[in-house]
Amino acid sequence: MARVHRRRRDGQQVLFGATWDATALADAQAALRESEQAAPAGIAIVELDGSISRSNRALGELLGRGSEELAGMAFASLVHPDEDPPAVIAADHAVTRELRLLGADGEAVWATVSAAPVRGADGVPRHHVVHVQDARERKRFEGELQHLAEHDALTDLWNRRRFNEEVDRALADAQRSGTSGALLLFDLDGLKHINDTLGHAVGDQLLGAVADVLRGRLRATDTPARLGGDEFAVLLPRADEQAARTLAAGLLESIGAVSPLASSAGAGTITACAGIAVFGGSDDIVSGEQLLIEADVALYAAKDAGRGQLRLRHIGAEPGPATARRPRWSARIREALDSDRFVLHAQPIVALAGDGGGERAEILLRMRDDHGQLQAPTTFLPTAERSALIQEIDRWVVHAALADLGARGRAGEDLCRHVNLSARSVIDPGMGRYVCDELDASGVDGRRLVVEVTETSAIVNLERARDFVDAIRARGCRLALDDFGAGFTSFHYLKHLDFAYVKIDGAFIEGPDADPTNQSLVRALADMARSLGKKTVAECVQHEATVRWLRDLGVDYAQGFHLGRPAPL
Repeated sequence: MARVHRRRRDGQQVLFGATWDATALADAQAALRESEQAAPAGIAIVELDGSISRSNRALGELLGRGSEELAGMAFASLVHPDEDPPAVIAADHAVTRELRLLGADGEAVWATVSAAPVRGADGVPRHHVVHVQDARERKRFEGELQHLAEHDALTDLWNRRRFNEEVDRALADAQRSGTSGALLLFDLDGLKHINDTLGHAVGDQLLGAVADVLRGRLRATDTPARLGGDEFAVLLPRADEQAARTLAAGLLESIGAVSPLASSAGAGTITACAGIAVFGGSDDIVSGEQLLIEADVALYAAKDAGRGQLRLRHIGAEPGPATARRPRWSARIREALDSDRFVLHAQPIVALAGDGGGERAEILLRMRDDHGQLQAPTTFLPTAERSALIQEIDRWVVHAALADLGARGRAGEDLCRHVNLSARSVIDPGMGRYVCDELDASGVDGRRLVVEVTETSAIVNLERARDFVDAIRARGCRLALDDFGAGFTSFHYLKHLDFAYVKIDGAFIEGPDADPTNQSLVRALADMARSLGKKTVAECVQHEATVRWLRDLGVDYAQGFHLGRPAPL
């Protein structure tokens, strides 16, 4: 215990309390150093000249150096040379930075470094205490999440959102430099037949093989992507028309050499059509949306010409006769809306613990084509999402789903329905009022409706989104964040919008032998959601073993083919 004292002129001590016990002081200092050595985080005492006077065992293990080696070294020499110049240790105030340190083997070691001055009785800094927390595992998880946010889970190519960013960047570069480029869209011929006859697993193998073809034949500067379903895209910056034609023809030839199942006798090969839109070389300002539409027009002109065909368009060109004969997807969607050719399916969402509050299902949309065949949403929603058509589709879905839910409720069924809305609809000033009006017209209790918003959708106006959420929550409706973890804005949306459910993206949900990393991520997402008072739903569940480990991890609900396939309402 500290004792305050002073000396008299004759050298005798006059005690005020008690004197310092030298032994106790030495014991306290020894205990302090022992606790430093036992600490899981790295600790270093850094003198005012920047040299390390002592460090603990954890810091040495993190950097692959012994405490003796670290003693006397300048702490700045442990900072990776690629880091920004600002000092890690400030003279008179605390500093916390995430940065790369330099391991003994020359490798970068991500760490969170906190440094604070230790002052004497006069307030002047005597030295600094530096805490170093290992950040490698967190950075690895962040990297994996970032990768998932930008890549298609099946092919590992860029996904639609990331590809759109690359298109916008290439257009801006072409505008600045006066150079040209091209956008290629590929659509496989007959994938549905392969899925129906050989199975979806074979179809998935084929999509992976096509992705390998793209990777194998492109330049390092080219950008391939899978936009959804059997639609692929390639961005060719600084390429002219001839280069784009030559590359597209070569890709079609290589894709034609891919067999959907090499061991399946008579399985045959696959063909694809390509549409090319050339941009740049003029002062015309083109948007990424317009460029995709032009490539889409060229693609359908190619498909009209037969299997394995290629067509090219310049921005602003008039549609050719083949394109005029065949309505583009936007026209087909408009016709489907006018002719009531959309169809709703429902896929069960199963509670993993308890009764889950009645039967629950997600509403899924299909569209009938001219021949009465059902088209999957991946064939028409991308086009709709590039225009206001998606808002009309969303309103149709809300009306039809609530009308069905109201009729079933009056028949005594205990149901809850999840309905997907696009980002455009969520920020539509009139959408909240529309949902409330439809609830009134159908007689549905708002607590039976969950509105799902895809995490990867770009909600560009959070204020409008909050207005929508407030409007429907006032009627008892709840909000679900779909594809949670697939993008990198999950936590941003969770912070600003009041979600009741988070649906864990199917990319994290695998078979009975799930990747340990995926299991760790699912556990972390479930724990985080639980701590925030949210319910979790796991998507794409294919096996009973997956159900068991999801239940063990505390996930609340699950859906997937193992638990129930989509079926017409």
